[in-house]
Formats: sequence, structure tokens, C-alpha cells
Amino acid sequence: MKRTTLNSGKGQFIILSPLNSRSVSVSSNRIKPLILLNSKDEPIKLVYDNIPIIEKGGQVILGKELFKISYIETVNSSFILHASKLTKTSYFLLPTIGESRDYFLWSSQFVNSFISTENELYTNHGYSKPCIYILYRFSKSVNFSKFEKAIREHKLYITMYDVDSYHTLYVLKIPESLISEYNLFVKGKYSKFHTKYKDQIISFHNANSDSDLYGILNKTKAYREKLETKLTGTINKQSDIIKISDSAELHDPLNIIDETYLDFYKIKKIMKANVEFE
Repeated sequence: MKRTTLNSGKGQFIILSPLNSRSVSVSSNRIKPLILLNSKDEPIKLVYDNIPIIEKGGQVILGKELFKISYIETVNSSFILHASKLTKTSYFLLPTIGESRDYFLWSSQFVNSFISTENELYTNHGYSKPCIYILYRFSKSVNFSKFEKAIREHKLYITMYDVDSYHTLYVLKIPESLISEYNLFVKGKYSKFHTKYKDQIISFHNANSDSDLYGILNKTKAYREKLETKLTGTINKQSDIIKISDSAELHDPLNIIDETYLDFYKIKKIMKANVEFE
């Protein structure tokens, strides 16, 4: 994907800049969009004069490549388009496999990971135990070629699927040694992970003892109080501080839909200016 400028006329334009394979920033010089929000006050559509509408579920062209928009995030006075929200699988389960962010090309071609897929075509690999599905945006780079070779030779590798013209879904086994952690993950019991795997997760994400991630995994007092303050302000500004039980987990339970690779994420063929993209 390449940085792309879309001109609105009269010296006004917006710039689409890829941040990685899962996110694209939207900035402009003097032009502001009409912003349509959903019931949660989240942006779902950006309407600029004389520029194709940018919307959730839509696609934009960067250079000669397509990018599918799963959701739109507001950041100060600009926006970030995301291919999908990073899953809990990516935050908590993927790191327990034992590889690093660099190995998984986290900052470049990695898009997301899941524990399920809605399409039966991607479950006919013959392995009936828990798996992790890792989505990548294809690249002709040397680094990606090296990664492809490495992951196909990985001891947990099962198979791969080209889900559209731009993305590949790799399937890895959850090893027997991780089944206990997998079951805890599915139940949302993040703090119950073995110390070894907590350390792997913290190291994978380059987090420290002051981070939210550390607080979630270790149910720290500081993070509990931070969460209580946030919940109090969100739910009832008139009440006393909402208290969270010491026995409660400090992160949302798993929602299986969020952890499932959906056909919605696929990039579809379109026609643009008499040029066919797919």
C-alpha cells in the first residue's frame, strides 16, 4: 500500500497514509468531513466534498491496492481506518506460542489473529483441536518471503488459505502445553495464566509494570482503582466510586464473534475509473 492523496479541488485534499497492514491514517490540509455516527457515537462514515465516501465496510484505494475498512477511529482532529480491531487473541494468546513481535511481523504485514472462523472452508484442515488463525497482508518483500518460509516450517503449522487477493490466513495448532491457558483465555480468566505465560505476554508487547496489560494480568490495585474511576465516570457521574471485587477479572470477558475471522473482512473486487482491482 502506498501513501495516496485525494484532491477535493481549490487546493484542498486528504492524505491516506498506511501505518501498517491493518491501519491507515486520514489527514487533510483545510478540509473537514461530515461525520456520521452510530448509536455509540462512533464514526461510521466520513463525507468529504468531491471525494469518494469513506465508510465502515467500504474500501479505499492506496496506490493500486485496496484496503477494507472495519472501523474508523477518531484521533484528535484526524482519523485512523482499521482493517479490524486487534483481538484478545492477538493480545493474550498469540504471545504464548513463544515467538516475538518481530517474528510475526507485527509492525508491518501482521493484521490480526483469531481462534475461530465462520467460513467452513477454513476449518477443513483435519485438525479437530484448538487452533489459532493468523491473518497477514501479502507482500513481495524479502522479509515476508522469509517469514512465509519460517512459519510453514514452524512446528505448530497446519496449513494456510489465500482468503482474498491481498490476504493469507495461516493456521497453527494450540499445543497441548497451552490447552490450560487456552481454556482460561476462553473463560476470560486472564489473571489465572501461569506466570511463565504472563511474562511472555508482557515481553511480547514490550509492556512494563505500569501498563494496563500488566495490571490486567496481575490484577494490580493501581489498575483496579483506575478502572473503577473510569467506570464511575462512564456509568453514573452522580454516584460514589464504583467498586470492583478483588475476585473479579479486570478486563472484558471474551466475545467469540470478536475472536472469529469473518468473511466481512475480505476485500472484494471493485471497478474504479475503468480499472479493475481485486
